[in-house]
Amino acid sequence: QTIIEVVCGEDTLMFTVNVAEALKDAVNFRLTTNSSQIYVGYQLTLNPILTIGGSSVSISNYTISYKSSNSNVATVNAGVVMGIAEGKTDITASINIDGVQYEAKVNLSVIEIAAVTLDKDKVTLSQEGTFQEAKLSYTYKKYEQGSFVEAESPVPVWTSSNEAIVTVNSDGNLIGVSAGTATITATVGDLTATCSVTV
Repeated sequence: QTIIEVVCGEDTLMFTVNVAEALKDAVNFRLTTNSSQIYVGYQLTLNPILTIGGSSVSISNYTISYKSSNSNVATVNAGVVMGIAEGKTDITASINIDGVQYEAKVNLSVIEIAAVTLDKDKVTLSQEGTFQEAKLSYTYKKYEQGSFVEAESPVPVWTSSNEAIVTVNSDGNLIGVSAGTATITATVGDLTATCSVTV
């Protein structure tokens, strides 16, 4: 700020001038991804986008640093995220432009690829009076290093779509109750497997 004086004879005119720094072009830095989810053992590439003053700018002209809020769930290196274990994490990218640091963030969920199967998909039983029973067993597999391998799983929850026709206990044992058809479902986490039972 300064004061300018204009003197003409005995008259003086004074006015104040404020000089401000020129406004910088607006910076927009963000991250985009193909998905907000990544599987354990898989990679996901982040796409940083930079615009300055509304115009796209090549990101290759700048150095970007990345970090994961939970490296036990996912790690990130040069914009490539690796899923480590089930959970959630924030991936943050930082860039420095003319001494000012800008950040962009994405929220990612890491999920396990798994499958649960039953040893039978169809079973025929007699009614309870004949004491005929059957037992279903399940197999739980996880995807590791390119293939599914058997793994220890939580105890499944067994349900019958109609207990008036067939019941099932916590061990997968079936008992026919009355004539008809019902579906037995084994649920492990978000996974399900079914078997059609005819009595």
